[in-house]
Amino acid sequence: MPENSREAAMVVIERDATDKPTVWCDPGVVDLVRALNAGGLRTLWSCDGHGHRPAVVGLMDGRQLLVLESVEALHQLAHLWPNINGQRSTP
Repeated sequence: MPENSREAAMVVIERDATDKPTVWCDPGVVDLVRALNAGGLRTLWSCDGHGHRPAVVGLMDGRQLLVLESVEALHQLAHLWPNINGQRSTP
């Protein structure tokens, strides 16, 4: 595997009794993935977006967490969902 590949940059968060990695992730979401797993929200996969897209963390229960870099990014996407009263907004 090339040294500069994305896989080479993965961070191991947990290992089993035989020292085999069991939880690992991209460097950009390591603190979040570590905190989620430590808090009992087990992660299945994650991607930090590699500078091209928002980070995403998949939980074992099927939920997906989208991690945006700013509140401005959230405002740009807010029209995709209804507001807390169920009303749609326009872009």
